[in-house]
Amino acid sequence: TISWRAYANKDLETADMIETLGRMMRRITDSKELLTSVENDLRIAEDYLKIQQQRFGKRLKVDIKISNSTMCLSIPPISIQPLVENSVTYVMDAIVSCCEIRIFDRIEKNAVEIIVEDNGPGCEEDILENLHCEDLGSGGSGIALRNIHTRLQYAFSQDYGIRLKRLENGMQVIIRIPEQ
Repeated sequence: TISWRAYANKDLETADMIETLGRMMRRITDSKELLTSVENDLRIAEDYLKIQQQRFGKRLKVDIKISNSTMCLSIPPISIQPLVENSVTYVMDAIVSCCEIRIFDRIEKNAVEIIVEDNGPGCEEDILENLHCEDLGSGGSGIALRNIHTRLQYAFSQDYGIRLKRLENGMQVIIRIPEQ
């Protein structure tokens, strides 16, 4: 209804954003399986980024390069989008210039890594150290990272999960999954 009203008022940008939000929400709420393909999970992140690009315009640059072989692998649903959301939120809060996000994959021995990289300040060191602790709170404390990490380990084993890596000018959050 909101989309139709936007079309009726010739507000095509709003109509497009509403359709994107609706598609993203359907993918999230329709996900009843314990695992989904990387491709399906990435679509949620892409829809989120499409909305944010409408909001931030040229201040948000995104580059996604995931190989076809990785797209077919399984991952717990809603693993990539929260990492991308963290990048947008924390980079936009911290810098005035452009937020640059790269999403790419890397094949390792017996594993595949999906990397969400940004040019922001990164997270606090205690979040890196306390990712496995039970007493993390909410609101910028790493709880989303811990939840994704835990779901990855339940799905695949203790050999997999999330790893964080500081860069000279940014941060990488690395999702490690089996080659399957």
